[in-house]
Amino acid sequence: MRPEPMSPWHGLLRTDERDRALRVVDDIAQRLRSLRPDALNPSLCDGSAGIALALAYVSLATGDDGSTADDFLGSAYDALSADPAAAGISLAAGACGVGWVGAHFDRLAGVKPTSGDMDNLVLPLLAEWAGPWELLYGLVGVGVYTLEAGGGCLDTVLARLCEVAADDWVTDTLTLFGPASQRPPRYVDLGLAHGVPGVLALTSAAARPGDDLARALAASAAQSLLAHEFPLTSSDSRYPATIEPGVQPAPTQVAWCYGDAGAALALAAATDVLADPTIGQAASRAAAAAAARPHETSGVTGLGLCHGTAGVAHAMGRLAGFDESVAPVAREWVLRLLREAESGPLPDTPGILNGQAGVALALLAAATDIDPSWDRALLLSSV
Repeated sequence: MRPEPMSPWHGLLRTDERDRALRVVDDIAQRLRSLRPDALNPSLCDGSAGIALALAYVSLATGDDGSTADDFLGSAYDALSADPAAAGISLAAGACGVGWVGAHFDRLAGVKPTSGDMDNLVLPLLAEWAGPWELLYGLVGVGVYTLEAGGGCLDTVLARLCEVAADDWVTDTLTLFGPASQRPPRYVDLGLAHGVPGVLALTSAAARPGDDLARALAASAAQSLLAHEFPLTSSDSRYPATIEPGVQPAPTQVAWCYGDAGAALALAAATDVLADPTIGQAASRAAAAAAARPHETSGVTGLGLCHGTAGVAHAMGRLAGFDESVAPVAREWVLRLLREAESGPLPDTPGILNGQAGVALALLAAATDIDPSWDRALLLSSV
C-alpha cells in the first residue's frame, strides 16, 4: 500500500556523538518510565500512547523486552475504552492516535494489524463528518491511522476529503478549520500539521495502481501548494504559513508544522506518485530553502518536534534521503539538537509533539540506523 522509502535510513551522528546522544536518550527514558501511565491522557501527541511509542524505539535500540512500552499503550487503550467520547477520534488526541500506535506495534512485531474494533468506532463518525480535514485533528489524521492499521476506513476518508475539499480547491478557498460558518473566506493553510501539505502527503501515500481518487486528490493538493510558492526573486522562503484575504503573504519559520521543510517532504512524497517533474523541482527548491535558513532566522522555538530543534533536525534528515545536498545541514541541526539536549533544560512536558519523548525519538534516529518509521504518524515519511 505504501511505496518503499526514498533511501535506507542511516543515523547522522558519528561514534562518539552517538554515545552522547544515547546517554541523553537513556536519561529521558528513565524520566518517562517513572511516570504513572494512568495519570496521563491516552493521546499520541502528549499522552501515554506517544510515550509508549518512544519507549518502544528505545527498546529496539537497547534490546530490552519492551514491557514498559506495552504498559503505557495498555493504559491508553484502557482510558480510551472507559470514555471514548471524551477522547474523540483525532490522530493527535483521540482514538486514531492510540490506534495508530497499536497498529505500529503490530508492524514492529511482524504482525499484520487488525482494525475491526476501531473501524466500528470511526466509520459512523466519518459518515457525518463536519470537522476539519487537517492532520492533527481532522480527516487527514484519520487517513494516517487507517494507512497504518490497514483498515476499511481509507476509501471513506478519501471520499469525505473529496466532498469536503472539492469546492474549496476549485475556488482556491481551502479552509481547513471547523464548520463552514467558522471559516474565514479564502483562507489557505500551507502547513503540514494543519493544511494542504498534509493532504498531499496522505493522498500520495494512499495512491495505489488504479486508485484514481487518491491520485486526483494528490494532484489537486500539489497544484494548490505550488500556486502559493513565492516567486524565486522575492523571498528566501518558498512558502508562507497561510494565505489570507487582505494580508500580504510573508515567510514563515522552518519547522515540521509550518514552513519549507514540511512542504518539501510533502512534495517529495508526491514526486513518484504523480510523475510530474515540476513537483520534484518544487520539492528540491523547498528543501534547499529550508537548508539555507540559519538557526538565527529559522524561527525555531524550543527543542520539540512540532516547531523546535528536534523537528527541524529530523525533517532535514528525511529530506537528505531525497536530496543528498541537504545532508551536511541535517547533520548541523542534529548536532545542535544534541548540544541543546545535553545542556538543557529539556522540555517540561513528557509527550512526543512538544515534549521529551519527541526529543528522544529524534536523537535515537540520529544515533542509530534503525528506521524511524514512527515518523509516519507525522507524515515525515509518507513515502
